Amino acid sequence: MKQMPLLAAAALWLSPLSETNATSPRAVEQVSKSSIQPEDSFCAANHVYQFLQSGTCSAWENGSTSSAKAYLWVPDHCRKLKGLLVLSPNVPEQKLAGDPTIREACATNNLGIIFVAGLLNFTPAKPGGKRPLDEAAVTATFLQQLLDELAKTSGYEEVAAVPWLVMGESTNLILVNSLLKAKPDRCFAAIWIKNPTNFAAANL
Repeated sequence: MKQMPLLAAAALWLSPLSETNATSPRAVEQVSKSSIQPEDSFCAANHVYQFLQSGTCSAWENGSTSSAKAYLWVPDHCRKLKGLLVLSPNVPEQKLAGDPTIREACATNNLGIIFVAGLLNFTPAKPGGKRPLDEAAVTATFLQQLLDELAKTSGYEEVAAVPWLVMGESTNLILVNSLLKAKPDRCFAAIWIKNPTNFAAANL
């Protein structure tokens, strides 16, 4: 059975929704699409994020405090976001977050991109303590904290409430699984890029 290429699969998940893009930009100046080539996934022009929010979390069971940074990209000419693609840096995620095919699909559907680093806490747990997936609720609350602030600073108030499409691979499957476990009603879809766990079959 022939497998669908990853970028094609991601774009299919992000197929056009019912509404079309609005035509008036809201405080966003984006790099011209005509200057972006599909093969330039690592080109700096494809990795524009207009907004950045830093935050800390000290609610982890082991008593540690962690820091995270969330970068928000909003499509050109988008007046109101309808959802967010959520990724965290690992091996392919940075390329995917800036891939023109994915960004075009997001723009068509008025989806923003949240590229968040440091959301998971990998500080060693206490003996017999919780692992990162066991603290899914804390992870989701930490993400919501960052989104609430981005909603204020970006002017896109809906960032605090729109649904998520979460994507990840390898270690970042923990992030995908954590957000699905803690906020299943907030996630309208999820993409396990590789090595999916049995989480989906057991919990969805």
